[in-house]
Amino acid sequence: MTFERGLTSLFAAVLALSGATVSVQADEIPERRAIAVENVDFYGGDLEPRFDTTFEACQQLCLGDTECTAFTFNTKSSACFPKTEIDEVRPFVGAVSARIVEIDEDALSLIKSRAADLDFLPSGYLSEAHALASTIGVEFPPADREFAQLVSSARRTDPAQAVAQFSAALNVEDSPDVWVDLSRTYSKRKGSDYRERRDFRQNAVAASINGFLRSETPSQQATALNQMAVALEKRGNGRPMIEALRLSMKLSRRDETERALDRAISKYGFRVLKHTVDSNAANPRICVSFSEDLNSTVEYGPYVRLDRRDLPVEVEGGQLCIDGVEHGNRYKFTVREGLPAASSERLNRSLDLDVYVRDRNPSVRFTGRSYVLPKSASASIPIVTVNLGEVALRVHRVGVRNLRTVAQRNLLNDALDGYEEREIEQELGVPVWEGVGEVEQRLNQDVTTSLPIGDAITRFEPG
Repeated sequence: MTFERGLTSLFAAVLALSGATVSVQADEIPERRAIAVENVDFYGGDLEPRFDTTFEACQQLCLGDTECTAFTFNTKSSACFPKTEIDEVRPFVGAVSARIVEIDEDALSLIKSRAADLDFLPSGYLSEAHALASTIGVEFPPADREFAQLVSSARRTDPAQAVAQFSAALNVEDSPDVWVDLSRTYSKRKGSDYRERRDFRQNAVAASINGFLRSETPSQQATALNQMAVALEKRGNGRPMIEALRLSMKLSRRDETERALDRAISKYGFRVLKHTVDSNAANPRICVSFSEDLNSTVEYGPYVRLDRRDLPVEVEGGQLCIDGVEHGNRYKFTVREGLPAASSERLNRSLDLDVYVRDRNPSVRFTGRSYVLPKSASASIPIVTVNLGEVALRVHRVGVRNLRTVAQRNLLNDALDGYEEREIEQELGVPVWEGVGEVEQRLNQDVTTSLPIGDAITRFEPG
């Protein structure tokens, strides 16, 4: 119907404000809400009527007046008739009438205290739940259908129809279990485009919040929180998902909740990402990388249990590094449960690691940039080697014509990669000498050797 489609647009516009704090009300759930029915006139008990107005304004007028228990809005004349009571219900084409439903004080007090447990939710999410509860009575009127019939039908049908039937059932009985059913249904809906998918995910979270706030027992609350975790993950809120599951575990310990919590932490929580070993350094170290930065003011030594002597532990951003390890040794250690991040989040469980620090890779490098050598028998080139007994040497001469190209490409200032080496060998230079140099080999230590090349350069030309 035209009026219903108009309300649907209004409903979607209110719920589209997912990224910011929605200014609906400060209350966690609406203390008074309207449940509408079309083509019906509530007769009698009139308060002062309003003309040339809108349905939304008529609804807000009645909700804001404690004497108003219902209203009728004439869509043809744009007239609003707030009422203190309903004497008679009459059919009237073009009229939309609504009853006002109130929450009793005891239930409202319980809900307010329960809302404090949801402080882990992003800003605005409670307001979105409030908006959903406020508009659902107008969006999905029950049309005199029974609660059990609506719920039973919703659980047998496809998600699109189930949303309407669960929502209509909530306007007959404000059931926490049905709010959770509605959240599950929204979570299953695919959506035809990005905006629709976004709205479905948002409504899934909002419905689960409403289910939790209305739940009467710890078991009910835990069920609502588990569904809230599912909806939060689909909406991209991994960290709040963890907090929802933790709260669920406090209320009602369940194996499936514990498994879900472990999976959530391993995917979104403070956790160990990987470990690395800097074996090629003269002073090797083992580093454990975390998903968040650590606190540089915390003493982390007690959180690392080694199988041998104590070793120094240092923190660098999101890394915890163990110094003093030696090449060729194996280290078994435990990163212990409770290790804190800078955010005060703590490691959920201990992690045992078995790490081998291998010997350094064989390598050779020059100590400097000695490109101009004296043309004498005493000429030498100093090199530093690791785990090598000999090195192969090749000397290429770059003629005067190509020196400018070499300088422009910065080939004189940096170590050459394989491509640059081949370029000098094949295009820019010519080979003038090749040989092998013997060096002392000391396991895993830097060895500096001055290689005498006086005989090799006696016939060198300028270049």
